[in-house]
Amino acid sequence: MAVSWDSNSMSTLFSSLPSSNKGFFGTGSSSTNMLSDYYSIKNGSYGKLMKAYYSQQTESIKSSTKTDKTDTTDKTNKNASATTTAATVAKDVKSAADTLKTSADAMLDSKLYDKVESTDDKGNKTSAVDTDKVFKAASDFVDSYNNMIDKASKSDNRTVQSNVSSMNNYSRVNSKALSEMGITIGSDNKLSIDEDKFKKADMNDVQSMFGARGGFGYQVSALATSASFAASNSFTTGYNNTGTWNSASASSFFDAV
Repeated sequence: MAVSWDSNSMSTLFSSLPSSNKGFFGTGSSSTNMLSDYYSIKNGSYGKLMKAYYSQQTESIKSSTKTDKTDTTDKTNKNASATTTAATVAKDVKSAADTLKTSADAMLDSKLYDKVESTDDKGNKTSAVDTDKVFKAASDFVDSYNNMIDKASKSDNRTVQSNVSSMNNYSRVNSKALSEMGITIGSDNKLSIDEDKFKKADMNDVQSMFGARGGFGYQVSALATSASFAASNSFTTGYNNTGTWNSASASSFFDAV
């Protein structure tokens, strides 16, 4: 049966300790206490009290260690969760930026604006840009542009935010020219495109806006490339552009989510 350790037991255990330097066969209360200790040891009660005392001390240490381990585990789990979330955001931003670059580059292709010869019912031949094809490319650009804004809004990467801010600025600067070809900018900085108005626009103007080197489409492609690179390097070893130390590689995070 386990001995319960309390103040009375402690008194019993320690009250008999000598209060002077006299030997075992000394006189006074010291010798009496020593004899009391002898009988306590002989009948086993002293040993039981000692075992109970140290058992409680051991359990107290175990409880404290368990609490420390639990706190450490909780902190580790929280850090891992935050890291995984940040990695997911970085992956989404990179994917959106790559898609935007692809759609912007598609509109940079001069072949998109080549004139196609067609013949009507009366045999009359005409040559004109395939507006259906150009509109499809422009529509893809608008969709990927808006998706980039959505994904980047969840990122705290300063380079990504800077690139998106520059994109928005370029759009505002070119808002008048864009509106003439049916592309407007909302209060949320997202683009919308009117199919009828776009197809009726001068395709030479469209090409100048999206297909010319240094033009609006070209600038967006460059900014998307920069954003993709920044997202990819959000978790490389070392200090990132926010001054935070990152210890894992981007590829391992991207493969894990």
